Order: sequence, then structure tokens, then C-alpha cells
Amino acid sequence: MLNMRTFQLGLAVFFSILLLSETVFANPQRPVIIQANTNYSTGEKAVAEAEKLPPQGTAISKRQAIEKYLEVLQSYKNLPVSKASVREVRFQFAIILRRIGKLYQSLGESEQALAYYNQALPIFTELGEIYQQAKTLHDLGMLYNVFGERQKVLDYLEAAQRLYQRIGDAAGVGLTFSNMGWIHYFFLGARQKGIELYEQALKVYQKAGDRTGESNTLAQIAWGYYGLGEHQQALNYYKQAIEVARQADYKSGEASASIYISQVYEALGKKQLALDALMRAQKLYHELGNRSELARVYRHFGAVYWTFDEAHKAVEFKKKSVSIYRQLGERIDEGILLSEIGLLYSSMNQPLQALDALNQSLLVTKATRDRYGEADKLYEIARIESERNKLTEALEKMEASIKITEDLRTSVSSQNLRTSFFSMRRDRYEFYIDLLMRLHKNNPSVGYAAKAFHASERSRARSLLELLAEAKADLRSSVNTELLQQESIISKQIDELEKRQVELLNDRYTPEQATALETELFQLYQKYEEIKAEIKETNPSYAAIAQPQPLSLSEIQSTLLDDNTLLLEYSLGEERSYLWAVTKTSINSYELPKQADIEKAVQRFQQQELVPIRMRPAQGVLAVDTISKILLKPVAKQLENKRLLIVADGRLQTIPFSALVIPEKSQHQNGFVPLMTQHEIVNLPSASTLAVLRNQVKARQIAPKTIAVLADPVFGKNDGRLKNNTANSSNGTIPSLENVPITEVELKDSLRDAGINLTRLLGTRTEAEAIMALVPDTERTQFLDFQANKASATNPDLAQYRIIHFATHGILNTVRPELSGVVMSLVDEQGIPQNGFLRLRDIFNLNLPAELVVLSACQTGQGQEVKGEGIIGLTRGFMYAGAARVLVSLWKVDDQATAELMKRFYRGMLQEKLTPAAALRQAQMEMSQIPQWSSPYYWAAFVLQGEWR
Repeated sequence: MLNMRTFQLGLAVFFSILLLSETVFANPQRPVIIQANTNYSTGEKAVAEAEKLPPQGTAISKRQAIEKYLEVLQSYKNLPVSKASVREVRFQFAIILRRIGKLYQSLGESEQALAYYNQALPIFTELGEIYQQAKTLHDLGMLYNVFGERQKVLDYLEAAQRLYQRIGDAAGVGLTFSNMGWIHYFFLGARQKGIELYEQALKVYQKAGDRTGESNTLAQIAWGYYGLGEHQQALNYYKQAIEVARQADYKSGEASASIYISQVYEALGKKQLALDALMRAQKLYHELGNRSELARVYRHFGAVYWTFDEAHKAVEFKKKSVSIYRQLGERIDEGILLSEIGLLYSSMNQPLQALDALNQSLLVTKATRDRYGEADKLYEIARIESERNKLTEALEKMEASIKITEDLRTSVSSQNLRTSFFSMRRDRYEFYIDLLMRLHKNNPSVGYAAKAFHASERSRARSLLELLAEAKADLRSSVNTELLQQESIISKQIDELEKRQVELLNDRYTPEQATALETELFQLYQKYEEIKAEIKETNPSYAAIAQPQPLSLSEIQSTLLDDNTLLLEYSLGEERSYLWAVTKTSINSYELPKQADIEKAVQRFQQQELVPIRMRPAQGVLAVDTISKILLKPVAKQLENKRLLIVADGRLQTIPFSALVIPEKSQHQNGFVPLMTQHEIVNLPSASTLAVLRNQVKARQIAPKTIAVLADPVFGKNDGRLKNNTANSSNGTIPSLENVPITEVELKDSLRDAGINLTRLLGTRTEAEAIMALVPDTERTQFLDFQANKASATNPDLAQYRIIHFATHGILNTVRPELSGVVMSLVDEQGIPQNGFLRLRDIFNLNLPAELVVLSACQTGQGQEVKGEGIIGLTRGFMYAGAARVLVSLWKVDDQATAELMKRFYRGMLQEKLTPAAALRQAQMEMSQIPQWSSPYYWAAFVLQGEWR
């Protein structure tokens, strides 16, 4: 994760390249004043005077330039002009408006800049001046970045890019790709996407022969790899950037890349190489007379000395940098440097000096309307006040920071980007929770624990809440039909491109061909996501449901809990962790060890206890005792025989609480007492999720039939169920890729990553037959063998069944969760390969208002763990599709044991009329009493997510 210092240095890269872009990539413009018209003499003189001022680089000179340009505008308004020159005058008028906007933007007066850009844009549009229109759209986009409205940034940049493409301006296209990459990488947390956009920019510049653009973009790619910790890759790209700049005699580019290669040397502990690179940059900028960039060099000198524990030298250089930025009126950079000085003083244990610098920085961010920066500074001030034990002052600053963060999050319309944005800022909530709990410790009666619990709810599964709320809305009604047509067209284009990619992969191809197709697919996926977001935004019903709020403590107590239910919510923190035990009438809170210690205990528990009996070491019970004492001993007296709702955090989401032991009872007995023997256990991503789920399913009619089972698919041509095939039916393998959609290529990658061999699961047949025997023919349907295919899994008729049961292989992809899913039949009766991978994306498109979905497969409860969001995987897909509850597995389950567990689980539900939670508990208890299945590895893998009633 990027730390604050790296993030702030990254901003410098961003703004330095932004400033370069205006001069480096500018196309020749027509003269601002028409020389032949003597009536323009007053304006001509003012423009000439104005143009001499900004290069001086001071705030005073920029304001003087603005005054001169305003004189020009006034002279244009008063000049009598012929009809023939009206168009030219309006064009020059818009040019001056845009220049004034840029000067205000450089002064950090963003509102003024916005006003002038918005005056210039409609004039350029009216006159059909596409190039100037594109530049102004780009300016507006970058300005909204200062306001923290990232979605608007992307919208404006994309609009600018379309115009640049229309006129064949490669430099403009490359610049917008580059800046969109920066927004994704730094501000939205989508780092890989950011690098991919940089690489698209690089290709544009290389194709156009634009060496300056190529050098700048190589430096940006290098920065991207540096942020990912891939230092050698970063060095390689920086060296390329420097070499290209030298070949092009592009001194600014060479100097800029030299600054940032010094940062890589710094990270590698090579102090002298870092200083040498900075001295080279300093020499080049002296030659160029560029004071702004010299300030940046001094800033990085400070960074190097800071790294090598020479704090006083670091402060000296950074103050030198601040002084220059103040003289130049570059307020954004001034604010960032002041913040860095504050952090330096904090590291030197000089909190008062740190607060002074940070408060100065806060004033700058407020003046420039930098909402992201304001939230950051408030957070930094709160941390220092907390270290001084000024907890009330820290709380005030932190609540202001959280409020801004919440406001900014809602400005991001894309669900994926909103998730990335939030995950990057989860540390704010962790600190806020810790602060509230420290205040609670000092003043237990004030209600800080309840506020901390609410903060915990606010910090988790927010995107899931919004997805579930959205699921009830018909988002394609009342939407512009053109948008729906675009969505359909792009979806078909994606399908066609995927087929082309398969054909290519099955033939000879060059890396360039494969890369070109991948790039085209990437762009299509981006467009598809953008259109989906626009469909949501333009639907009136979506506006009403887009932002469901997490519930407060009193709302959870009154609407979700009953007298027999205890909610246990965990929050893991860097210094301390916390547990809240909530009943219908009370809340108790407990301090737990820090996250690292808890996760170490979790790892030992998984390695020693959640394995087959033959692999369990003698000290296995000690591991389960350790983790159980950490997580349950504080609340042991509250457990009684209550149902437990578990809201886990971090790696706690990967363990079955059913296999933990009751601490007080295990101390007094020779063995241990698993938690599930006395408690029904249900897992939730957040308590508020249950409220949205209940709202989703209330008032809907219960499906008329009982169960649909999809089991025992056919995975390969050598399966014995194929006609004229005598091969052993247990040795099915994935078919060849011929005529198979790209999903199967992806499937192979996912299988290899997961270490799964697609052999036939004979136990799933036994499992399916045992379940079917419990249900009358009229109440059930089954899809076995070749019929257990993707078409059956996506059949709308499944909505007629209360329970949907999948018994097959599950695929987990923690890097690209959209590739997770379940595998259905991969060949038909004739052995012809077919797409049998039911991906997460497919699941989101299902209409499945089931009471229960059972995923009797491996690792179906796992996925990508996103900080602040939880597990991104199949569970949320089926909940979005309409399922009230989902039963999923946490690891690669044993085929036979799973069949036995499912038989007992369904007997409890269908014959004994137990709730799913109660039936699962009973089945697990029975399994644990059978010697061959007594290890939790065999019976504890499955957990119930969702509604417990």
C-alpha cells in the first residue's frame, strides 16, 4: 500500500507532468491578435504585456497578467467589428478566457478557474474549434481533480480524448490516456489499470514519433512500478526515459526523470546515487531557469536526507522548497510540502512544530478546495493530537475527515472504483475506531463504544450494501434506449473479440497481435462498465436507492436481533483490535490483540487443525485453544446457548467459527467443546447487510417448488459417460480449446492458479441422489451429467425453486474475482467442447429469488479480500441475484465427506423442518461424532451467509 509520503511525492509527478503538457504537447495556434486590424491596438498591447508576465513565475506576475488579459477582454467587448470578423473576435475572446482560467488554476484559485473555463468552452463548441474545445475539456477535467470529483475528471478527459481522436491529435490522445491512468492509479486505487492506461499512452506517442511524450510516459510507467514495489522495473523504465530525453535534447524530461530515479535509489538504500541524480536535475533546471522545478529538486533532496536519518537537513531543504512555491504562488505544492514538513517534525518528536506546519497546510487545501487534501491533513493532525493524548481534539478533526471521505466516496459513480477508493482509506476508519475506544476506556458512560461500533459498520461492505439495495430496482426501465442499444452492441463486440482471441491462441500469433487484442478488449470492458454506470445514473429509481446507510446500534438492536441472538463484530487494527458483543438490549466492547498477532494465531489454527486427521500434529488442540481464547474468552459468559451472528474482519473471514472451542468448558475437560455444539452460527459481511437482505426478500412470494440440483457435470472427452468411450470415468480433463469461448482459456489459468485438476467428483452424484430421495418428484428438478451445464444453471425456470444446489468444482481467483465461479459440463453428449464456466459476472445477471443457494464445491466462500469491503466472491453474486442465504465452503473440501454432510443437512431441513442454520449445526455435530470425519477439516468447511430466520 502506498504510504502518505509516497502518495504526496506522486502528486508532484502528476502536477509536474500536467504543467509540462501545456507547453510540450501544444500545437501551433493562430495568433491571438489579428495584425491587420488597427482597431485591436489596445488589446494587442495588453496581450503583449500579459504574455511577458507568467514566465516570471511569481504570484504577483500572474495576477498582473490576469489584469492585462481582463483589459483585453474589455477592449474586445467595446470594439466595433464587422460581421466578417465577429467569429475571429469570439475565438480570441475564448482564448483569453482560457488563459485566465489557467492562471487562476496555477494560483490555486480553483473556483475562479472553473468560472473562466466554463465561459470559454461553449464559445469553442459553438465555433467548432475542436482542438481548443478538447484542450478546455482537458483543463476542466484536471481542475475537478483538485476538487476531488474523480468521476468528473474521467468524464471530461474521455470527452477530450474523443475530440483529440477525431482530429488525429496523437499528443492529445496520449496525454488523456496518461492522465486517466494517473487518476486510476493514485486516486482510485486501481493501480494495474493505471499502468495499462500509461502503456496505451506510450504506444500512442511511439507511433506518432513524439519523443517528449514517450519520455514523460516512460517516467510515469516507472513511477507506477515503483509504487508497486517493483524497483528494478522502475529503474529500467526511468533509464529509458532519461535516454529518450537526451536523444531528443529534452532537458526538462531528463531532469524530471533524474529526480524520480533518485527516489528508486533512495528506496534501495543507495544514498550517493540518489544525490548524484538530484544534482544532475538541479544543474539542468538551473540551465533552464525553471524555479518551480528547482523547488521540486530541493524537496527531493529533503526526501533523501529524511530517508537516511538526517532530519534537520531534510527540513532545511523542504523549507527552501516551500519558500519558492510561495513566491511562485503555486499553492497546491506549497500545501503538500507543508504537510511533509509536519510529518518530519512529528518523526523528530516535535509535535507543536508538526501541528503548526500541518495547520498551515490545511489552510492551503481549504483555500484551493482540495477536498482530498483537506481530509488527509485533518487525519494527520488527528494522529498527532492522539499521540499527545489530546483525544477530544483528535476526535473533532477525525470526524471532519471521515465526513469529507464519505462525501467524496459518493461522487464516484462506478461501483468498482468506489470500492477501490474506500479500500485505500480504510486506515482512517481503523484509527477513528481506535480513537473512540480509547475515549470509551476513559469515559465508559458517554456512549463512545456505540459510536465505535457504528464506525465499524460504516467501514465495511459498503459496496455490497449498495449492490443489494440496487438489486430490487429495474435499472433498465425508464432509460434512454440509445444507452441500452450501446450496452447490447458492446456486449456483442466483447463476445466477438473473445472468439477472435481464442482463434488466435489456437494458431500462430505474435506477441504484438495478442497485445493488440488484449488492449482492444480492455477498452471494450471499460466502455461496457461506463455504460452500465450511466444506465444506473439516468434511472430515476436508482437515485433513490444508490446510497443505503449502515445502521446505527439502536436500529440493529430493534430490527435485526431477538432475545436469543448475539452479534459478535470484530475489527482488527494495527495496534489494537476490538470486539463488540451486541444483544437486543445491550452492547459490550473488548480490546483484543493487534491484527498481526491475531492473524498469526489464525494461521497456526488453519495449519494444525483444519487438515485431515492424518496430518494433524499432536499440538493441534493448542492452536485451536489459542485462537478461541483470543476471539471468544472475553465474551464467554455472554454466549449461553444463543445463536451467534459473526461479522469477521481480515483473515478471520477465512476460518469457521463453528470449529473454535468454548474457552471456559475446554479448560475443565480432557477434550474440547466445539462452538457449534451449543450455538447456531451465521456469518455476515456486516450487520447492516442483513437489513438490506431482509428488505430485498420481504413481500416477495415464496417460490412454489422445493429444490433444483445441478450435479456431477462432464468435464472432458475421456469421461466414460461419452458414447463409445471406455475410458475411466473418473479421469475427466478439461477439453481442448478448439471452438471454445475465451472463458475456457481463463478457466485454465484459474485452475492452474488454484491447483485444481478437473476430475469427476463421484461424491456429487451420491450427494444429489440422496437429496432427491428426500423430495417428491413434483417438487424437484435435477440436472445431472451433460445436463448439468451452463444453460441449465442460467435457466430462468430456476426461479421457481426455493433451494438451488450446485455440486461440482468451484474455482477461486483471488486476483481477478470476476473469474471465480463454478464449473458445469464442458462438453456435450457428442464430446463437443462448450462453455461451462459459470463466472461471477454471469451470476450477477441471474434472477434467482431463492431462499437458499448451496455451493457444494471447493472454496466457494473465498475470493479477493478487499480492505474495507471483505471478500469479493460468489456469495455477493448470488445475494445480488436474489438469494436470502448462501451456503459456501472455505477450503478444498473432501468429496465423500461433503456428500455425507449434505445428506444430513438436507435431512434436517426437509424432513425435520429445521432452519438452514439449525440444520447445518446438527449435521456438523453428527459428522464430528464419526471417527473418520471427526476432524473439523471434514465438517467445518461450510458456513452460512445471510438471513438466519
